[in-house]
Amino acid sequence: MASLTLAEAEQILAAAKAKVMAMGVKMSVSVVDPRGDLITMCRTDGASWRTPPISRAKAVTAACLYCGWCSRRVASLLEALENQLLADPHQHVWCTTGRSDET
Repeated sequence: MASLTLAEAEQILAAAKAKVMAMGVKMSVSVVDPRGDLITMCRTDGASWRTPPISRAKAVTAACLYCGWCSRRVASLLEALENQLLADPHQHVWCTTGRSDET
């Protein structure tokens, strides 16, 4: 698994901060290594106290989705969900809670 150095992570963070400032938004940015371990993070002035853990969770999720083993598992899960929805288009799948609801 490729690693990410602190210097590389700081370059990524600097580019992300520049984009955030250009967009004029208040948010946190997290940079994690391929395993999902936090390397660096920032919270812009005025961003909610809630944004750092949300930012970190999104970065960890992205790392998991792009690692080889997990991406195959996610692809097979998405394929299964797609097949299930095609078989019964009236069934709604709620990914955030993990429940299905028949309508």
